[in-house]
Amino acid sequence: MNAPRALGWAAIVLGAAAAFAGSPYRDNPPPRAQGERADDATAPLPAVSATQLAEWIRGRQPGLRIIDLRSTDAFEAYRIPRARRQDPDSPDRIAVSDRDLLVLVSADGRIPAQTVIHLRNIGAREIHVLRNGLRGWLEEVINPVLAAGASAESRQRFEARAELSRYFGGQPRIGAPADPSAAESAPATDDVDASIAHLRRRGCG
Repeated sequence: MNAPRALGWAAIVLGAAAAFAGSPYRDNPPPRAQGERADDATAPLPAVSATQLAEWIRGRQPGLRIIDLRSTDAFEAYRIPRARRQDPDSPDRIAVSDRDLLVLVSADGRIPAQTVIHLRNIGAREIHVLRNGLRGWLEEVINPVLAAGASAESRQRFEARAELSRYFGGQPRIGAPADPSAAESAPATDDVDASIAHLRRRGCG
């Protein structure tokens, strides 16, 4: 038997052996390719603005469920209308239907991955996160501010937001308050706790 023919037979034998041996990844499967379901479970959620959420609440959007993942104390201090608190460490206690429009609320817009995974595993189809969390709600809905000297077009757009703000007990402002003696100036919303304390003092909590 010449050398090329011998090599050919050897290749056939090795190929047959490999078929019986099974996949080389049988015990160590290859990593999932990006985009498969396991990766999608923690993919970024679509964000909804506080203004849009306020419109949904006022318009009684069908299926809307607002799930607040902050601490009990923070939730009791201030809550978004129609929100229900849920412990983020116990996502298995959340029950949803595939018809729900879920909006998840945190202090700053960050949501625990295990909460998202659980919601998707039990059939939630529409899951949004409130952009910038409660801070975004305070800035956009409760304490919206239009810069002094804004254009007429900007003022017109702001008036629509101001009307929505007043519906939720907010105090829209153009620039600095005109009368400092009327009320304490609202604190910067980077400090969410201070902003909530201010709201409670003025009776919006």
